[in-house]
Amino acid sequence: HVNGSSVSNRTAVPGGSHGHARGSGKEQTSAAGTDKTDNSGNSAGDGLAGVAANSGASATTWKAGSPRGKSAQGSASLVQTAQPPAAGRPGELSKTALMGLQSTKKAAHVDDSALRAFTLKSTVPALIRNRGLHINRSLEFGVVAAPDFASVNSVAGDRPGSTLGLTVDYQFANRWYIGTGLLLDRKNYGARGQDFHAPPDYFQNIGIHDRVDLIKGSFEMLEIPLNLRYDFSVTGNTLFFASMGLSSYLFASENNNYYYHPFILGPQTCKPVSNPNESSYLFSALNLSVGVETGLSNSLSLLVAPYMKLPVRQIGVGQVQMNTVGINFSLRWAPVISRKRY
Repeated sequence: HVNGSSVSNRTAVPGGSHGHARGSGKEQTSAAGTDKTDNSGNSAGDGLAGVAANSGASATTWKAGSPRGKSAQGSASLVQTAQPPAAGRPGELSKTALMGLQSTKKAAHVDDSALRAFTLKSTVPALIRNRGLHINRSLEFGVVAAPDFASVNSVAGDRPGSTLGLTVDYQFANRWYIGTGLLLDRKNYGARGQDFHAPPDYFQNIGIHDRVDLIKGSFEMLEIPLNLRYDFSVTGNTLFFASMGLSSYLFASENNNYYYHPFILGPQTCKPVSNPNESSYLFSALNLSVGVETGLSNSLSLLVAPYMKLPVRQIGVGQVQMNTVGINFSLRWAPVISRKRY
């Protein structure tokens, strides 16, 4: 043991070894099994290392207060410094006990390359690009042309009619449109005498005193459709739709050819008559159509739509119920109304 004033001389003799420690007053140190030799070359550390290993304690240091082999009081003072046992297996010394505490003056190295790469300049454009852009093209303007085949009770005219005009459609919900336009129609039709219901004295007033057998007539008028459309299938740039609505007619003129026999056995005579007609027939036809529309560019599309117009009310001098079929060809333009990111 260690006293403040005591002088100690320790001799460690390893079991079975030839040498022994000699030379009192000399500094002898055993540190984690490290051997120190005296002047004669014999090992003095083996025994101390064995003692330290068997006890599981730290190394014991013996220091002399004066130069080697001498003491101010004539003998060496013993100072023993103990460290706590190292963690792990019994009898082992920790790395800290062997090497001492590491210096903490040098800061640890942290790799900040990823942090330096994350800059505002490099991330903001990516965030903006990832935002969705909604382009509003809810209005569509179209130029339409169509061959038109009109008939009254399955009697058609001599040649097809035509339809030319402008249309506009507004998308008010997903896949739903409401549309209208202004169309210039020329409808050529045919009708039997019994299907032509003229006023009572009409034929006498135009000089026909016999029964009329056949009428070949034409209407020139403005048509204002009002249709509701639904897109039931969309594939890429192509969509299929169905539409239904009503059309109103504003008559401009009516031209008829009346065929009759002036004599019972005589040849058939044709009498042309032009009737200025400024009458208006609101919601006179039911419009039914199916079609396909395909995109040509971001703003342009081509529409092809067969249609049928069924009579809702009678029109013209003869109050005929006219059926119409045809095919609409339309070039449509959808401008950008607004752009919005979300």
